[in-house]
Amino acid sequence: RLCPCGFANDFRRECFCTPPQIQRYMSKISGPLMDRIDIQVDVPAVPYNLNPA
Repeated sequence: RLCPCGFANDFRRECFCTPPQIQRYMSKISGPLMDRIDIQVDVPAVPYNLNPA
């Protein structure tokens, strides 16, 4: 998730988070945690009607 609402970069729903909200949210992921993550991949959400479960 890139923002508090979770809809940043989502083509189906609009994100209404302000830049300060997004910055504050991203700053919660501390440097020591991010140092342990080597690869980051953005994966779009799967529409509910395509979920086989």
